[in-house]
Amino acid sequence: MTYERERVATARPDEASPRGASSDVVFDSMLVESNDQLLALLDAAGTVLRANPSLGALFDLPVSALAGKPFWFESFWRDRCNLGTEFIRHAIEDAGRDGKARLRVQLDDKAGPERSIELTFKRVPAPGGGTWITVIGLLDVVACEVADARVSRLSRLYSAISETNAAMLRSAGPEDVYRTVCAACVKHCGYWLAWVGICDPVSNRIVPVESAGRATSWLEGAVISTDISCTEGQGPCSTAYREQQVCQVTDLRSAMDLAPWQSSLVARGLTYAIALPLRRGGAPFGTLAVYGDDDQFLDEEAVKLLEEMADNISFALDHFDRDALRQQAELALRASEARLHEAQAVGRIGDWELDRDSCAMTWSPQLFHLFERPLALGAPDLDDALGYYGAECVEQTREQFQHAIDSGERCKLEQIVRLPSGSTRYHVTEIVPLKDDDGRVFKLFGTVQDITERKLAEQELLKKTREIEDLYQNAPCGYHSLDGEGRIVQINDTELKWLGYTRDEVVGKILVADLLTPESRAAFEGNFPLFKQGSILNNVELDFVRKDGSTFPVLLTSTAVFDVHGNFVASRTVVSDNSARKQLERERSTHSARLADLSRHMVDVQENERRKLAGELHDRASPNLAALQLTLSNIARALPFDVLNEVEALLDDAQALLLDTTTGIRDICTDLRPATLDYAGLIPALHDYAQQFGHRTGIAVHMKTDEFNAQLPPNIQSLLFRIVQEALTNCAKHAQAGTIRVELTSTPARVEMTIIDDGIGFEPQQLGETGNTPGLGLITMKERAEFAGGRFTIKSHPSSGTEITVTFDNYTVNAQWTATPLRRATDRAGLIGTGSR
Repeated sequence: MTYERERVATARPDEASPRGASSDVVFDSMLVESNDQLLALLDAAGTVLRANPSLGALFDLPVSALAGKPFWFESFWRDRCNLGTEFIRHAIEDAGRDGKARLRVQLDDKAGPERSIELTFKRVPAPGGGTWITVIGLLDVVACEVADARVSRLSRLYSAISETNAAMLRSAGPEDVYRTVCAACVKHCGYWLAWVGICDPVSNRIVPVESAGRATSWLEGAVISTDISCTEGQGPCSTAYREQQVCQVTDLRSAMDLAPWQSSLVARGLTYAIALPLRRGGAPFGTLAVYGDDDQFLDEEAVKLLEEMADNISFALDHFDRDALRQQAELALRASEARLHEAQAVGRIGDWELDRDSCAMTWSPQLFHLFERPLALGAPDLDDALGYYGAECVEQTREQFQHAIDSGERCKLEQIVRLPSGSTRYHVTEIVPLKDDDGRVFKLFGTVQDITERKLAEQELLKKTREIEDLYQNAPCGYHSLDGEGRIVQINDTELKWLGYTRDEVVGKILVADLLTPESRAAFEGNFPLFKQGSILNNVELDFVRKDGSTFPVLLTSTAVFDVHGNFVASRTVVSDNSARKQLERERSTHSARLADLSRHMVDVQENERRKLAGELHDRASPNLAALQLTLSNIARALPFDVLNEVEALLDDAQALLLDTTTGIRDICTDLRPATLDYAGLIPALHDYAQQFGHRTGIAVHMKTDEFNAQLPPNIQSLLFRIVQEALTNCAKHAQAGTIRVELTSTPARVEMTIIDDGIGFEPQQLGETGNTPGLGLITMKERAEFAGGRFTIKSHPSSGTEITVTFDNYTVNAQWTATPLRRATDRAGLIGTGSR
């Protein structure tokens, strides 16, 4: 038995009875509405004024028998609960004095199980003044308390679920949900530890991501594996994750052998655990685990509510994923719309819709921009829209719209637009009909693109194309293309005019070889297979045959066109009229031949004049000088001795002068035309001249002629001798050489002469530049060689000496020098010696 006194303020009349109602009415109402309670109305002394049937059943007396009895009559309290009546009287007195009192007693019912009663005494005002005491009794208070505790616990769980659901609505992500769930389990449900773990597929461990409660320190060292083969994978969280169902451990103390860390849980006062699986996208994701110290929390309702909480967490995770996907889709959609608007702006494209029944149109923002229409005006109807088009396009546009509605076919048309700014634009409109389930067109959808730039470009391109076509057809040269068989597949008007054919007679019908002379055809057919393999025909001379049978020369340059696989497709050929060039070449050839003949004649005349002058000097001056020498000797012998003594010095000077003059004339004759060249040939003449040059200048000249055995015409011998003579003279004047080497070689094909010195040299490229006028000797040597049909080359470099090479082809020599100049009767045939002197 327990007794509890509760002091409260004296009740106000309006708290005891409603306004205008008596206490009888209030009590009668209580009797009707509260038959499951023990109810009684007492006066201030504790006498029963009224009682309900429940109280009569408790006292085992009729209700009428209770009236007038004191509420503490001893027979009941003494027999049923061994409670003294003084406790009842004290409770009534306390209620009359303090306004309220409470008394709890334990009934000892021999015929049934023990029950508890809680009596509440409350003071209320009596009608007409005075005080009444109401008694309210509750049976089976302990069972009610247990039920209340269960309801309270479930209410807390529902509160946790409600708070979790609210968090799901306002949370920014899964972490907020995890945090709210753990906090709610501890706050509302009284668990000592709640935590959420996520499985790491790499390490196969459940890793805590959020926790709450007084035992959170346990998670710091806990290793929870999903592998059943290891001890860390034997706990409730591991089992719940693997088996995807709730796992309960009602007594951790008896299950400490499951995992090494469960003893640590018991040491922290935790005796039971519940682990629930979490899923994400229908796949295992993690666990929710709660721990406590009271196994009453493990009833079926609590487990179901925790399962609901875990399901809500899984739902929230899926919601976040769906929301993330939705946001991604929205972002992608907005980006796509932005790209569409940007693409429309860049491509100058707008879209529209037209309702068939209402004729109302909708325009995209870009379409307003294309038509220079303010957005504030809204989209026009079809008639207003047609007002933007030129008069030549209005009816065509209207007909196309009507055709799309009637036939359901897509259509596309180009239009000329007159904009409010006065500018003219070109648009292309595409109309797409939309049909309902019955196949009726109910709406038209379409796009409008501004193609002004393209249209203007097409017009300009057409103009350029015509210009190019005109340039191609009327070019000053011919053009044609051939296929793989050599057939003409394309030809311009210029070449057709040259040939005298029409296009229909040539294209696809005539092989180009059929238009060539036999000689040109053979050359073309021999080169065309190589050309198709990648060769280039450049400035090939051919002769075409016109339709009238006449021929004309051409220069042909052709390139091949190949496909991606390297196969020949066609040729591109430029044909130039070669008639004028051929005529010039003939004239140049004639002129060159005449010039060469003249040059050779000049060389012959020069050599003959030299030979004649040398002969005249030798034949006339030498005898006269010898006669003067003899006359002076005779005069000296005829003079008296004394006179001779006086003029002897003069006579000696005169004789010395005559001797020097004789020697000078002999040297001049040798330079003009060495007799050795005429009577012994080129090789002895070169050796004699080299020896004389060395004595005169002190420069060593080395001759190498042992590889020379050719027979040359006298004119070529004279030319080579003169070149050597001029080259040695240049060396003596300019080269500052110490040694000169002259080599003369011959083969059946050619004759070559090389002159090399070790002098100071020069830069041949600078000859002819300002301040570097080439010497007359070099020009003379080059002209001598080239006039005779030879080749003259010179190599030199400052400080590296100079090398001069003269080459004659034997065929050229024999062809050009077929005749020898007239010679004196005393001249010998010009045969070249084969040895050195």
